Amino acid sequence: MNKQVKPFAKLRGRMAEMGVTQGMAAAVLGITSQAFSRKINGKFQFNMKEIRILKEYLELENVDDYFFS
Repeated sequence: MNKQVKPFAKLRGRMAEMGVTQGMAAAVLGITSQAFSRKINGKFQFNMKEIRILKEYLELENVDDYFFS
């Protein structure tokens, strides 16, 4: 059985650890919940400004682990 891994699984996990919803993350980025959903589901890319904001907000040490792996 080949289970497909969701994009940004580690990012989703970190958000869950911190109690951050997609709506909360979207608000911090200044985008709609729908736009955030498209990004976290791999339909659109996060830009560098959004990655920097999420790095601070979610206290990420290494963005490569969350966005580029």
